Amino acid sequence: MSEISNQSAAKEGEQKRLLQGIPAPLGKSPQMIANYQISGVLGVGATAVVYSAENTRNGDGVALKIPLPDVLLDSQRRARFECEAKMLAKLKHPNLVQVHEVGVSDPVPFIAMERCEDSDLGHWLERLIAGGHPLPDWKEVVELVTTVAEAVDYVHQQGITHRDLKPANILLNEMVCEDSKSENLTPELSQTLPRLSQFEIKVSDFGLSKSTDLALTQTRSSMLVGTPLYMAPEQVDWRQEKAVNQQNSTAADVYSLGAILYQLLTGRTPIQGQHYYEVLERTRNPRIKPLSQLRSDLPQPVLKRLETICSICLQRNPQARYQSAGGLAADLRRCLSDEPVEGHSIGWVKSGDFWISSINWFPVVGWFAIACSALVAFWLLFTSIGAGVYSIAEDAELRSLYSQALTLFLTSMIPMALVGWGCLKEMRLAVIVGILLNSFNLIAGILGMLGRPLMFQEVYFNQDGYFCFTIHLFIFLIYASLQLLLMAALISSRK
Repeated sequence: MSEISNQSAAKEGEQKRLLQGIPAPLGKSPQMIANYQISGVLGVGATAVVYSAENTRNGDGVALKIPLPDVLLDSQRRARFECEAKMLAKLKHPNLVQVHEVGVSDPVPFIAMERCEDSDLGHWLERLIAGGHPLPDWKEVVELVTTVAEAVDYVHQQGITHRDLKPANILLNEMVCEDSKSENLTPELSQTLPRLSQFEIKVSDFGLSKSTDLALTQTRSSMLVGTPLYMAPEQVDWRQEKAVNQQNSTAADVYSLGAILYQLLTGRTPIQGQHYYEVLERTRNPRIKPLSQLRSDLPQPVLKRLETICSICLQRNPQARYQSAGGLAADLRRCLSDEPVEGHSIGWVKSGDFWISSINWFPVVGWFAIACSALVAFWLLFTSIGAGVYSIAEDAELRSLYSQALTLFLTSMIPMALVGWGCLKEMRLAVIVGILLNSFNLIAGILGMLGRPLMFQEVYFNQDGYFCFTIHLFIFLIYASLQLLLMAALISSRK
């Protein structure tokens, strides 16, 4: 007991030590983290607080990112924050928020980053909609998304995926330019809201980023990460995520880029929903309104190209999207140059493999196998009763028919029903046994269609060959359908 008490006291002491290192809330006197003097709060996220601070050594303003208390007290989440810091330190690109320093001010880890003084794209969109302003010029939209896509492509080349791209993570630094006026923008928009072309773009917030190096991956596969309105279907559905291999792990960022492009062009997100869970459900099975239905005012060639680009980005199948953010950026450049876009297409084999892998076939197979067993069992029961009622055979032959019916019931119907039960429990072994067992049913159906039935010869030989063929054709079609479902379940259960 004393040992447990000592451990508890040590843990409590460690928690107090960690919490003491966290800056005071906004409104109290400034505090110091390392050589940074904190002056205010810039924003609060799911895992960290970003403070406005000044480097006392050189007077530079920075954004100081510090994990929230619950992150500090959770070893896994703290490790993820430290992993983010290491990844960010590697990135050097003009359109990424630059990291000045990564360190630990005992006991609190911190990231000192470039501070963007203005706003972000999410806030800009809110002002656009709230003020009833017209949508921005499509060329400025395409230029912005191209810039972001090129920055994201650079990140991907460093072996990192962002996984939470959204307008709020695209920071805007307004540039003062005399020639920044655009003849394509309405006066109302240019007078009340800065145009997109007036901003320097910075991609930020890699709090949910993931290294494509599995040894550096800190996020658990069971954890939902990202912002639902911009999340790819595979991010909210583990079956779809399982169908995505390591080479296509950047496809989620391509989807998010497409969602941002779609929203800037239409003023609405691709997925609409009244609440969080409705958005998640619609993200799993997206039904996105085509761009042509919302922006018929655009020139037809431009509209067709942009609709193609958005459609490719927002594909449910990750393999059907652009295979890199650089490919998306290249097509956006072609659109600006009035050139045909190249797009991206995949073969029917990959498309079919994803479709099969992204569906939970176990309950379908389970109920179908049970239904098949019940159907054939009732057919055997009633035909056996009918054979006795109508006296189609002598007593000895009837006893043989009943015996064969019972044998078929025990050796085929009952085992197949058990296979169905195992599939409902999502047992992969049940699927394998079902495939082997059902193969005999298929062979029996084929032999029957060829006039060589394995059972009930007395009945079939007393009728014409067509009667035997039609009965076994029906049996074959039922079990062939079951075999296809069993194979689909086997493929979808691959690890």
